[in-house]
Parts: sequence; structure tokens; C-alpha cells
Amino acid sequence: MGTFWCKNCLNMSTRPRISFDERGWCNACQWMEEKKVLNWKPRQLELDNLINKHKGKGDFDCIVAVSGGKDGSYVAHNLKTKYGLNPLCLTVRPPLSLDLGDQNLNSFVESGFQHLHISVNQKSMQILDKIGFLEFGQGYYGWLISIHTAVLRMAKKFDINLVFYSEDGEIEYGGGTSRKNIPTYGTEYMKSAYLNATYNHVIKSSGLTKEEKLKIVGELIGRNKKFNKVDIYDIMLILHHGGWKITIQRLANGLDCTPRTVHRNMCDELKKEKELLNKQL
Repeated sequence: MGTFWCKNCLNMSTRPRISFDERGWCNACQWMEEKKVLNWKPRQLELDNLINKHKGKGDFDCIVAVSGGKDGSYVAHNLKTKYGLNPLCLTVRPPLSLDLGDQNLNSFVESGFQHLHISVNQKSMQILDKIGFLEFGQGYYGWLISIHTAVLRMAKKFDINLVFYSEDGEIEYGGGTSRKNIPTYGTEYMKSAYLNATYNHVIKSSGLTKEEKLKIVGELIGRNKKFNKVDIYDIMLILHHGGWKITIQRLANGLDCTPRTVHRNMCDELKKEKELLNKQL
């Protein structure tokens, strides 16, 4: 089947991990419909519990990633005015900023927020951008890595245990929706969804020293061998939506571990799901 568009919003079928229903509607439009009838009370309770757990524990209650756009600004504003939190807002300086974007960010900061502007190593970023562009068509790969990791590094530095991101573009705009009902996520989801499960390859191909890597990629460096069957299933869905056959090696690449580690964690339920998804390709 060739390229086609969502019959409701014109989202293209070439978007990674996008899916369509029998009406020809993309999963972003399906999620839009679901939210209209969603029971928000359990989610509100979960948010209230998180806030109560972390509020008043230090100089800052949480970190919010902002760019000056509508979603991050809205999250920070609500946390401050509605929930009484004192957020530390972070922005990673883009390789090329626009005047309008700078004005929006300045207006946000001047409205009364504590803010850090982070500049990353441009040389390292350019190397990662080049590999991402030539091999995967992502000319902003280094910046994608930096915006996800800088927040985590600052959270660790300031001992802040609650971090808020803005809208999840993977779900809201037609990517994988396996985690649409899970409001929290970790580094494995970042690497698999936002970096298209190519993170490990790009990092290893960069030729950067560990010190150079840490200047841009921070806490995503190194293996994370602590995962559960939900993490494995997330990678399976990402591979499936991308049109790739699910193999142990590809699962290991996505989880940043050895194939042997994946084998040890593959239960019968996951093995059956793997076979089922591969048959659907």
C-alpha cells in the first residue's frame, strides 16, 4: 500500500508508528475522541498524590521542561497557580533560535518563573546530527538527545525528584499509543519512541569520548538492565508499528542490553505476543 492520509486530519501514513482504524482515521484522531469521554478522576487523583508527595521537599518542588510554546508554559502556569508549586523551568538552547520563539520564552520567564537556559556542546551535537541525518533522516538528532537528557541531569544535580514534560507528541500527533494510559515514563521510552530505537547505534558511531558524550547526552549513557515485561512489550509495539519484524536482537538494541538478558525476561505471554505481531506484518 502506498502513502495515504488520515481522512480526518490529513496525518500521513509515513509517520513512524502511526496506525489507522477502519474509517481511515489515524490513532491521534482516535485518541482525541477517547479523551472526550475519558474518566479523568483517577488521573487527577494520581496527580494530586504525586504533588502531595513531593511538595515542599526543597527549594524547588519540581522541574518543568519549557521552550516558550503553549504546552510547557501551560503546565508550568497550572503547577504554580493551581497547585501552589515552585517549579524550576529548563530550556535547552536550540542550534538556531527564532526571534518569535525567543520573545515567547522571555515573556514566559518574565511572568514570574525561575528559569535556567542550557547551552550544550555544539561540536558534539553536530556530530550526532550528521549521523542521524545521513542514516535515519533526522537532522536534529543531537538536539533531540540533549532536550531529553539535560532535564534529567539538572534534576539529579538539584536533587529534584518530580519532573513534568508537556504534551507527549508520540501520542498526541500519531505515533505509538501503547502508553496513552500511563502518565509516567523513563529513559527507555525516550530512547525507543522519540529517538526511534536508533539511540545506541548513533552514540556508538559518533566516535565521541565519554566526557564529550556526557556534555550532551547525560544520564542516558550506559546500560539499563532493570526493566520489566511492560518495557519489553513497549519495544515490541514500537518495532511492529514501524513495520519491523520483532527479533531478540532488535529488542536488545531497544532496551540497551544483551540478547541473553532479553531471553531471560521473555515470559510465555510475551513470546506469544511476539509471534502474533510478527504474523500481522
